[in-house]
Amino acid sequence: MVLNKRRYIYEEGIKDNPRNYDVWFDYARLEETCGDVGKIREVYERAIANKPPVLQKRYWKRYIYLWIDYALFEEMQTGDIEKARQVYATLLRVVPHKHFSFAKIWKICAEFEVRQLQLDKARMIFGRAIAECQKERIFLDYADLEMRLGNIDRCRKIYGKFLEAHPQNPKAWNVFVDLEDSVGELDRARALCELAIGHDRLDMPELAWKRYIDLEVSHDEFEAARKVWLKLLEKSNHVRVFIAYSEFEAVTCGSMPHCREAMEKGVKHFKAENRGDERAMLLEHWLKLEREHSDAPSAEAVESRLPKRVKKRRTVPGAEPGQEIVEEYMDYVFPDDKPEQQNLKILEMARAWKKRKLSA
Repeated sequence: MVLNKRRYIYEEGIKDNPRNYDVWFDYARLEETCGDVGKIREVYERAIANKPPVLQKRYWKRYIYLWIDYALFEEMQTGDIEKARQVYATLLRVVPHKHFSFAKIWKICAEFEVRQLQLDKARMIFGRAIAECQKERIFLDYADLEMRLGNIDRCRKIYGKFLEAHPQNPKAWNVFVDLEDSVGELDRARALCELAIGHDRLDMPELAWKRYIDLEVSHDEFEAARKVWLKLLEKSNHVRVFIAYSEFEAVTCGSMPHCREAMEKGVKHFKAENRGDERAMLLEHWLKLEREHSDAPSAEAVESRLPKRVKKRRTVPGAEPGQEIVEEYMDYVFPDDKPEQQNLKILEMARAWKKRKLSA
């Protein structure tokens, strides 16, 4: 009586909206508790017949789980392996892979074949996935399978395909480096790192540089790591690069002379660029490293170079044409800068102000 009442509720819900997949899930669970295989299959078949009407991935997410639950029911509860295989195969045909795909369903289908000890079929599924959708997760899952089986050469081929499909993705390079490093092929790993950092259009290239440095450090090749850092500094003068390199020298290598050399280079660079914020940031970090890894005189020498923040005024264009307004801003005064240079800057600002007044 209770079961019939619940069936009636679910049927009414389906009549109102046949694509309310949550109702179908509940309906299938109800029939599974009753144990009538025929009725369970009927509910699943009716449910999967209600394909989403639009080719937008978000509308398909719940729908594909109906197929997955159906296949798991056939495999785990009825033990009908061929029926489960048929459900998975049909699912792969139903999903419009040219518009979007789900890495999860490829993995689930392949793992099903692995459980049946059908490794060739699992590889065929992953191979088809690479051909049809080339999602990042597919390559990683396929390589993970082959790694668990100890097939290093197959992993190399998979990662090679990964790089062909996603050459701009630093993860594609880094997982390949991880593979070669894990099997003791340091020269291969280095060669991959060199190719990665030489790639002009790499997304987030800092990840490839970091992996290269970490590779050398993990093998205690500190001089090689230093060369990579110096090569990076030739390409990028970002303040964070100087800070990270100084940490490497001071903490990892314990070389304060190299650390000071890097800090001095950075400070001079940002002084020449008239970038006070970065220059001050480097000096603050340099002082921190001297206090933690050196002696008091060295720290005092850096501390004496710290800037003072002063309030200044400048004229900026106003809202109306020809209008100028005076605004206050904070600037840095560095003890390293010669007084005559500071006076010259003040005189230049005064001349510019006078010129604007005369032309007004």
